[in-house]
Amino acid sequence: MNQHFPGHGDTATDSHVAFPVITHTREQWEQVMAEYKPHDPFYGYLVVIRATGCRPQEMRVMEARHLDFAAGVIHFEDGEIPGKKYGRDVIIPQAAEDVLKQLALKYPEGPLF
Repeated sequence: MNQHFPGHGDTATDSHVAFPVITHTREQWEQVMAEYKPHDPFYGYLVVIRATGCRPQEMRVMEARHLDFAAGVIHFEDGEIPGKKYGRDVIIPQAAEDVLKQLALKYPEGPLF
């Protein structure tokens, strides 16, 4: 589900060889989001991936234990992200915080998405 997300096909660049740039307008993004309702699991996925800039492979392995709301980050240790040697911290913007808190309560163990 999350290897490629909405918009991936909206670029002329092959993301396997270069960094693609997707230039959706706010209206286009709102059209995509209008297709999903807040209770739909994919809605939360879209909110978090857009707000945080998380990579799809990070979204796949994200668990409640990675969320540090006090520090305002999603913390991945070295070797936890598939295909990556080093971990990283991702800032949790306000737009993603509520969704992540709800998911952490619903799924205290195991992947959030």
